[in-house]
Amino acid sequence: MIRYLYLLIVFIIVPNSLSGQGFDFNNDCHEAYQHIIALRLKNGEAKVAGEKVNNPSNQMTVVLENYIDFFRIFISEDKQQFDILKVNKEKRLLSINDNPTDSPMYLWAQATINLQWAFVRIKFGEYYSAAFELRRAFIQLEENEKRYPEFLPNKLLLGLLHALVGSIPDEYQWIVKLASMNGSVNEGIGEMKEVLLKCENEVEFGYLREEAMFFLGFAELNLLAEPTDSLLLLNSFNPIDSTNLLMVYLKATIEMRTGNNDAASKTLHYRPKGEEYFSFYYLNYLEAETMLRRLDLNAKKVYRDFIINFKGLNYRQDAIRKIAWIGLLEGDLNTYHEWISQVPKQNPGQVEADKQAVREAEGLSNPDIELLKSRLLFDGGYYPDALTILTNAAEKRNNHDLAVRLEYSYRLGRIFHELKKFDEALENYQVVMNTGINSKLYYPANAALKSGEIYEITHQKQKAIYYYRLCLKLKPDEYKSGIHQKAEAGISRLTSGE
Repeated sequence: MIRYLYLLIVFIIVPNSLSGQGFDFNNDCHEAYQHIIALRLKNGEAKVAGEKVNNPSNQMTVVLENYIDFFRIFISEDKQQFDILKVNKEKRLLSINDNPTDSPMYLWAQATINLQWAFVRIKFGEYYSAAFELRRAFIQLEENEKRYPEFLPNKLLLGLLHALVGSIPDEYQWIVKLASMNGSVNEGIGEMKEVLLKCENEVEFGYLREEAMFFLGFAELNLLAEPTDSLLLLNSFNPIDSTNLLMVYLKATIEMRTGNNDAASKTLHYRPKGEEYFSFYYLNYLEAETMLRRLDLNAKKVYRDFIINFKGLNYRQDAIRKIAWIGLLEGDLNTYHEWISQVPKQNPGQVEADKQAVREAEGLSNPDIELLKSRLLFDGGYYPDALTILTNAAEKRNNHDLAVRLEYSYRLGRIFHELKKFDEALENYQVVMNTGINSKLYYPANAALKSGEIYEITHQKQKAIYYYRLCLKLKPDEYKSGIHQKAEAGISRLTSGE
């Protein structure tokens, strides 16, 4: 769940060419917004400061300043800055409350600020405060939708929340119940598609294009059985997007998650850089990932740059583990142990990759080298190469170590799945589930999830629901939240409207 929020909730929208009493999204505000959304935060801040001097009553500056705080905190994961800046939230809401209520931007602006701070609070573990802010935002958006059903910025945010609510796993359902929220994956994605379609076909709504692409792209990647629709978005990127770090992030993520590793590596390598851009060190981590997935051991330097420069929590432990893996791939067992021993000494991250790194560091055995190579190549979309490695290591199917046996069959299943050889994939997934049903490793739970996805895309609804529900019954120590979220999303897709 945390990883999904990290990948999906990186910005909340601002309308263009819209104004209401107190809210004037004029040319200066528009230019400030373009800088902010591209992560040229200092440039955006300077424009906002100028607008406050020239037009001190313009409430759009209040919203834009909240964007700047949000990006700085969410991307940097700087807890000290969060503690300093969070007092701004109530001040900004009070400022907006002093304005007339008969504008579609009145409730939208409040909901935007509430949502941004809710997502930041989740980042720092303030779940109860975040739940109340989510509830307020949801109520504000729904009320605004009733009053102004054609106001697309509101519809886009509401679509995002509907999709998220429909996919939240059991351990986070208390937030949904506390917030009295409702929605489904199909409903939310449908609303976001509606917004994007209007952005593409109606000039007056063109300003929402990037936001709609961003939300829809991550929702489709994480909440649908197949990434087919998100692949179509790759055709929608234009040269201007290459100067926007958030669009670069979206494009590279789609490429990485759809087996286009070489394209993702190029996208990240040639991303815009310079002092005018806010430091988005997570993109360094992603670039190193694309290198390691093609077994380019020069990734070590890029991982180290990320570790040295990024002072937040997430993905640092995993980056250290990846450097340890590079030592293993180089045949240097001492380097592996030297680096993997550093993992538990770091501040713990929230994402599953960091938690798995800790479990590996605390384990008693090293990763199997053939399985490791196959895993990396698979993650990069190099499926024939990954399959060749496993075919040449078939004896691992009968290894005395249960973890090795499970991983071997699991990785075979994943490769056959991506090669559209569904019968072979289901056969291997079933071996994993039968053999490891009581295991705390993530392979059986994800095998059940992937079986459900195959049955869903082959239109075998009841079998799909059966395996999604089986997935939810399994409680792995690794990746449970993300796996269960996808299973909940599958059930939501198949049962919405019943």
